[in-house]
Amino acid sequence: MRIPRIATAAVLVTLLAEGLSAEVIDRVVAIVDGHLITLSDVRTVAALGLIEQSGATPGDPEREPIVERLIDRVLVLQEVDRYAPAPPDDKTVDARVASIAEKNGSPARLEEKLQSFGVSAAWLRHWVTDALRIQTYVDQRFANVVQPTDEDVEAYFREHAGEYANKDVSAGPVQAAARAEIVAARRRAVLTEWVTGLRRRAEILRPTGEQR
Repeated sequence: MRIPRIATAAVLVTLLAEGLSAEVIDRVVAIVDGHLITLSDVRTVAALGLIEQSGATPGDPEREPIVERLIDRVLVLQEVDRYAPAPPDDKTVDARVASIAEKNGSPARLEEKLQSFGVSAAWLRHWVTDALRIQTYVDQRFANVVQPTDEDVEAYFREHAGEYANKDVSAGPVQAAARAEIVAARRRAVLTEWVTGLRRRAEILRPTGEQR
């Protein structure tokens, strides 16, 4: 099934390249199971703050972490679509869009940015809806992370002794915070392993012909 999708993607890449105007330059930075990720996708989500850019490498958009995050997003959404969790309600979507507008200065400023990147408010709502669907799916699938034992908490305090030098580690709030950090770290590790598995089973192509 992957070969037809890749062939279709190749045709789309050709059409995209042939249809570019002199003022707008775009290119495909990755093809994930037939889904195109373009440079304009990268620039749009970066400018709107939809994906964190920590560790990005200026001048090398094809290799910056935001591209990897977009690749992971495509793969996770494919899993979400397979199990079809309930979509978020309009109120929840509205709240997330409002948060994005605040991050970008104001609703008016957000609208200006959307127009400058050639996307609409409907596109943003679709992005937000998918992001919330991912969040719901992940929360459901990975809710049962192994809870830390007392020994785990003691080891955590030893490993982070500097952070707790002036705190009473036997205090309830401190213990609860430490347990929460351990659970969060374990959840991140499980998620990373899961996404790594999705990548191994996927067809990920780069514009240079590199395949993963």
